[in-house]
Amino acid sequence: MTARAVQTPVIWFDEIDSTNAHAVARADTQGFDPPLWIAARRQTAGRGRRARSWSSPVGNLYATWLGPAPALAAGTPLHAVGLVVGIALARAARALSDAHTELKWPNDLMVGGAKAAGILVESGTARSARWLAIGVGVNLAEAPHLDHRRTARVIGRDGATIAPEAMLEMLDREWTDLSAQWVREGMAPIITEWMALGLAPGTPIEVDLGERRLVGAYAGLSAGGELLVRGADGVQTAVTAGEVGLLTAEAR
Repeated sequence: MTARAVQTPVIWFDEIDSTNAHAVARADTQGFDPPLWIAARRQTAGRGRRARSWSSPVGNLYATWLGPAPALAAGTPLHAVGLVVGIALARAARALSDAHTELKWPNDLMVGGAKAAGILVESGTARSARWLAIGVGVNLAEAPHLDHRRTARVIGRDGATIAPEAMLEMLDREWTDLSAQWVREGMAPIITEWMALGLAPGTPIEVDLGERRLVGAYAGLSAGGELLVRGADGVQTAVTAGEVGLLTAEAR
């Protein structure tokens, strides 16, 4: 499948500290409407969730969409925005690759059970309007090592490396279409599609909540996009922020 050209304007950098950091600074100084992508061949200070560093070898995709928050996002938590972007990323990956991809709440694209991409969503207010900075990092040429996490690449159907430009073209199309659907129809169809791309219900998981560890079975998502975890007693807990890990039989 041939991706159409990116319709949202793109500013490419050969090297930058962080596309998200640049987007946040730009929102305050230069504005964010109309939307644009900030993309880089290499990052020197890439970052992920919980202030983690994000390894950024040349050949992978590093891009941040900066623009006004969709109308229905005004009172929506950032994890819900991440669900919409996650679907867009999964659709883009499936358009360019035959690899089995799935989503892990709240922000990971998985290939064969290993992390192939991550999403970082930030938000703020400038000029009396709310902006979103949606950063995406996709392993295309290289899967950097992560402690205690397996990593993978999104590889093209012909076995060749997918170019960052091609992945961004597909991602732009899918995000544009999905965000418009979100405004029209709300979160219900988003939740339905995300769950079809996510873990199988009943999968044993643990959630690092910072101050404690929650262990149970994946029970889907709430109407607002919270992760639902069913404990051994059958009680469901809704999680709005946390780090999800899959449990092996030995770890339970």
